Amino acid sequence: VLPEWEALGGSTGVLGLPTSPLITGQLRGGGFQNFQGGAISWSPATGVHATYGDIRQVWRQNDFEFGVLGYPTSEVTDLSTGGRYPNYEGGAVVSSSAGAFLSVASIRTAWGQNGYENGPLGYPTSGIVGIRDGGTFQNYQGGAVIVWRGIGFASLGSSREVWLALGYENGVLGYPTSALVGIRDGGTFQNY
Repeated sequence: VLPEWEALGGSTGVLGLPTSPLITGQLRGGGFQNFQGGAISWSPATGVHATYGDIRQVWRQNDFEFGVLGYPTSEVTDLSTGGRYPNYEGGAVVSSSAGAFLSVASIRTAWGQNGYENGPLGYPTSGIVGIRDGGTFQNYQGGAVIVWRGIGFASLGSSREVWLALGYENGVLGYPTSALVGIRDGGTFQNY
């Protein structure tokens, strides 16, 4: 824990001073130590990593290592586009000017297939929301990712506008069943 804390500036860094002793014997042999600005957590499988700020708040809201994310597996990484994230066993928490949001499972896979924050979707702007028949979605700066039956697809541009006009998943088209596909002369289509 000490090298991690020192690497983040020690008592004058983002974590500040310790507020608890080292807590061991946690899930899967892990542990943690709390600080004024966050905590340092570890497990034998994931190593030692700090969490702080809005990213830690999202991890807390999702039950820390007991939730869908599990333990952190990387440091908080700053992105050239202004965001930041750490990886977790079950996904990531992505923070940008739009806020910090969970990024997991099929939604994360579809976002990755579209270039993550550098693609047309940009950064997430909402949490993951459940919708009818077990579907979920997450909004992004440039559209959304829609998941139905465990598979996620990006919803973008004019295809998304038409889908909106027809009532999204509750309308005549239902859920997307394919990615947006480019066709001749710059057109696109998406199956529903």
